[in-house]
Amino acid sequence: MLLAGALSLVALIVAGALTVGQCLMYGNSSWKEVPARIVECKEGNVKKPCRVVCRYEVDGQWYETATLGLGESGKDLYNRVSASRSMAVYVHPDDPSRAVMSRGVHWTYWLPPGVILLMGVWGMMHTGKRWNAYKKRELEGGFAKANRHYLFRAEPRRCMWKRLGTMEASLEALKAGKVDGIVVEDENHAGDGFTIQYLEDGMFYLSVEKDVDGEATVISPNVSLEEIRSFCREYEAGKPLRDLIRGWDEA
Repeated sequence: MLLAGALSLVALIVAGALTVGQCLMYGNSSWKEVPARIVECKEGNVKKPCRVVCRYEVDGQWYETATLGLGESGKDLYNRVSASRSMAVYVHPDDPSRAVMSRGVHWTYWLPPGVILLMGVWGMMHTGKRWNAYKKRELEGGFAKANRHYLFRAEPRRCMWKRLGTMEASLEALKAGKVDGIVVEDENHAGDGFTIQYLEDGMFYLSVEKDVDGEATVISPNVSLEEIRSFCREYEAGKPLRDLIRGWDEA
């Protein structure tokens, strides 16, 4: 989900940047103004836009353009030149075959890329917050969520020990203070799980974010390493969390 969100954000930002680039290109004041002769001028309607075509000469060679540009709408251009037989076009400084009939960028053209870029920035910030929350939950502990469905679920599970790979490696890292807590979840059902945190003198405690009534975080009594192994065996065997946490205290 995070990867898909990030890719979508990148696509949004790229689309916005390309649109901005187009606006800057057509709005560039370095395009040379050249007189042109109107060869076609048709008023548009609901189904068909206005059409203006003109011819212009650069270095003795004639070119033709129907490219409006971004400085005004087709209707505005038609109203401006319909009573005339000539007008000015703006020619690309390096490619005389490229010309537009209006220079600059009308303010309405900046709205789409502006909205896209704002969405991209907002989305990037939102994704960053979600990623930070995910890493904090994974590496710093936090309580594993077990909603009512998982509390009553009685199916075999497979413990997922996140980045540390195994229970023994995870518990050793916890005892050494390398992590503040370990979130353990079923490999196929994220959220069906519990958190292990270390106290001292080889003792730990377990926690689940929601109790049987789905209202509170519950915490186990202090448990030994062997008791954690036993808990994990019962958890993987499919014993419902409802039964495993029965008698635990609310945080």
